[in-house]
This record gives sequence, C-alpha cells and structure tokens, in this order.
Amino acid sequence: MSDIVLKNISSRFVNLERLEINKGELAVLVGPSGAGKTSLLNIIAGFVAHRGTITLGQKSVESLPPFKRKIGYLFQDLFLFPHMTVSQNLKIAMKSRKLSNGQLEEETSRILEMFRVSSLASSFPNQLSGGEKQRVAMARAVASKPRLLLLDEPFSHLDYKTARYLRHEFKKLQKKLNLTTLFVTHNLHEAQELGDKIMVMENGSISQTGSFADLWLEQEATGLSFLEKPNLLNGQIQRKLGNGLVEFKWGDKLLLVADEGVNFEQVIIWPSDIHILPLQPEGPVINRFMGNIKKVTTIDHNIIIHVQLGLNTLSVMVESHYFKTLGLRLNDPVYVLLRLWCLRGISASTPGNNC
Repeated sequence: MSDIVLKNISSRFVNLERLEINKGELAVLVGPSGAGKTSLLNIIAGFVAHRGTITLGQKSVESLPPFKRKIGYLFQDLFLFPHMTVSQNLKIAMKSRKLSNGQLEEETSRILEMFRVSSLASSFPNQLSGGEKQRVAMARAVASKPRLLLLDEPFSHLDYKTARYLRHEFKKLQKKLNLTTLFVTHNLHEAQELGDKIMVMENGSISQTGSFADLWLEQEATGLSFLEKPNLLNGQIQRKLGNGLVEFKWGDKLLLVADEGVNFEQVIIWPSDIHILPLQPEGPVINRFMGNIKKVTTIDHNIIIHVQLGLNTLSVMVESHYFKTLGLRLNDPVYVLLRLWCLRGISASTPGNNC
C-alpha cells in the first residue's frame, strides 16, 4: 500500500504528475545536477511553495507547516548544532514527541546505541570525524520518529570506503525500523546498494521507474548518461578450473572469475573496484594487465581513467587527490588490477553486485 503519494506537483523546478512510495520502501531518486531532486525533497518537507497534493499515510499534508508533517530530513550539509553535544542534538529533535524526562533519556540512549555512537554522547560536532558526524545526523533524523525520511546525498562528502560502509549500515537500520524513505543521489553505487525502487528524475519530472537491473542493463538505450557506468566485459567461459574459479575469455585477455555454478556471458566490475598503478606491482599476476591511458574525465570529486588494454577498454575511477599523486597523463603506460572478489559473472537476466 502506498505510504506517500504526490500528484500534479509543480513549482519553478519541478513538474511531476505522480510519485508513490510504499510503506517501508527505500526509494532512490537519481538524476543529474539541476534535475530538481533537492527541490522535490524541499516540496515534500514543506519548505517550498508548490501546486498539487501530497498525501502521507493517507492524510493530506501539503497545507501543514514542516514541523507538523512528521518528516525527517537529512540534508547534504548535515546541520548539526555546533554548540550542542551529540546527546543534546538528538534530544532537541525529540521535542515534538512530548516525552517525560525519563523517557527522553531512555530514548536518547536507545538511539545512540542503535547508531553505534553511544561513546560520542558528550562530544561536540567539531570533535567528530566525517563518518561519525554522518551517523549522528542520521540518528537525529530518526529520533523524531518520522513517518517519512528524506535524505539528500548524505554520503557525498565521504571517502568511498566510509560511504559504502555507512550505506550498508543505514539500509539494515531502515529495514529494521520499516521506515519509508526517499533517498536522493546521482551515484549508481548508492542506487544499486540501497534502492528497493529507483526513480530517474530529469528536467523536473520522473522519466523512468524500475529496479536497478532494469535501468542498469538498459542504460545505453535509455540514455542515462549521467549515471556511473559499470564495466561490462563481454566474452565466454573457457573452462572450469575446479577450485571455485572459472577462466573467462574477454577479447584477447583471460580472467579468473568466481565459479557460482551458472553460465554467464558477461562479467561486471565497477570502475572504483579496479586498482591502477604507474609501476608494475609485486605479487601474483592474476587479473593484472598493462595498458595505456587514452582518456581522462572528471565526475564530481572523482577522476575516470579510460585505459586501453589491447582489444579491450576499461574505465577506472579514483579520487582526484589520488590521481594527482600518481601524476598520470594521456598515453602513459599503467597497470590495472581487477580484484578477483570484485568480479561477478552475469547473464542478461542477472542483476549486478558491488564488490
């Protein structure tokens, strides 16, 4: 059953016919910068004037002020109160729940423990790391016990490993709480890892809705050029090695891929799961190849390096500062390492997985 329904929403940056999210569903809204994603969140939260109807829990809320909508909102910039401790930041979010002092202390302790930040209760925001601030901000957003949770690219300022870890943690908590959620991103990793349903927003309206596999496998045809694209390596299994591995022929290269007991014609690996080095690394040569840099592009704070490997090409994603450290230029020779545990064989009907 739909928990939130938007109909005929229009404003300066949004022109939306209909949007529905079911109870407990984690819907991900993807789209390029300027598509209207944040504007839509602000409309739902009550911060932006609009035309149209918003129903939450079968109750019309478009005429209600933000503080009466029972909506939690995690902004990209977090907005933790710098003069308050972690515990105080949570307590101020629970004011609308009208708890007794005893209940307030008990609920604060419960939420701190749930988000694994109990040890930070008396710390101030400027004493926290980026990942810790993110946990506290999520805890505060949940503390008000919202009917709907809105998140606006909350992990965009974190490094890749921290962001991926927190995404996994967040999804587990979201399912545990059965919390209806709308998560905005333009990162395909986040869309794949989080989304029960993915909605594509372009020019202020929803252009497509589907599962990750629907949109990912068809993204060339659907023209979703703003999405981060995985490397799809076409080929065929050459032989099974009998030790949990298969040998996969990809153009003029041979890869070792985990044997999952099914045949596949493609192997997927994400650009951020490929290691790149200017010098030959030590260690085994499994799935290690030498190539040349043919193109370099920038996406947000990351660099996409396009590497030519004989008859094949690969896209490798690194953080900007790491790219500068490597000192790489066009046509430079490089070594790429396709981590065995990050490669997955797929058929046309199999969704991909992150490493």
